[in-house]
Amino acid sequence: MWVVVALCSLAALTALLLCVPVDLDLRVEVYGESTLHLRFEWLFGRVRKAFRTGEGRKAPARPKPEKKAGRPRRDADTGRLLSRLVRVRGLVESVARLLRRLLHSVSLRRLDLDFRAGLEDPADTVLLVGPLCWEAMCADLWTRHSIRLVPAFEGEACLEGQGAMDVRLYPIKTVPPLLAFLFHPSTLKTLIVLVRWKWRRRQN
Repeated sequence: MWVVVALCSLAALTALLLCVPVDLDLRVEVYGESTLHLRFEWLFGRVRKAFRTGEGRKAPARPKPEKKAGRPRRDADTGRLLSRLVRVRGLVESVARLLRRLLHSVSLRRLDLDFRAGLEDPADTVLLVGPLCWEAMCADLWTRHSIRLVPAFEGEACLEGQGAMDVRLYPIKTVPPLLAFLFHPSTLKTLIVLVRWKWRRRQN
């Protein structure tokens, strides 16, 4: 009897904690070497954790590693694996459904983007970056977010700028879509494909 009460109390406490939103503050700077700042807050700021990657300086040029003899074979094996995963019936639709349902558990509170991008060929910059600049301008005008993308015609590929995003995540809303994805037949078939591929690689 006490075991049942303890399990029910644990389940209720877990559900209560999952109802508490998680706040994520993400900041990215791309000037030479990219720098990423991520701040995690839970229990209304009582639990905090900050992460940072990159030093914000241009990374020194590193010598290119020598190509190993077995690399082409590994690349071919990886390509075959990806081809098999894509052919798994219902996997692509299941992943798309998962991402779509996870988006409903996220609330975008703030988005500030200020980037400049360009390709080596100015014509490619006009064809590819130009439409994105137009969409960014429309989003900046018709939404409460600040989005700015400027094309760069310097004759070389470049991506520079900075961005900031504040997101509120509701963990309780992610449980049903995650469970539905994990127990979907396509996910089980994918696990079987991965196990067989790993076993064959060990045999070879």
